[in-house]
Amino acid sequence: MLRCVRTTIRLDDGLLAAAKRRAADNDTTLTAVIEDALRADLARRPANPEERVKLPTVKGNGLQRAWI
Repeated sequence: MLRCVRTTIRLDDGLLAAAKRRAADNDTTLTAVIEDALRADLARRPANPEERVKLPTVKGNGLQRAWI
């Protein structure tokens, strides 16, 4: 069963305008244009759980709170 949810995203004004033009030109919805673009990007970059990002660490006393 397909479950759809609503969410809010922030897009650059120019990007949104271009996506709306694409939707109008292809007689489809803005949602369909965004979904297609996201699917294409995710398919082109398969997730690799083996590839992890190594974050730099430093020695110290941990997170310090600044008292003013």
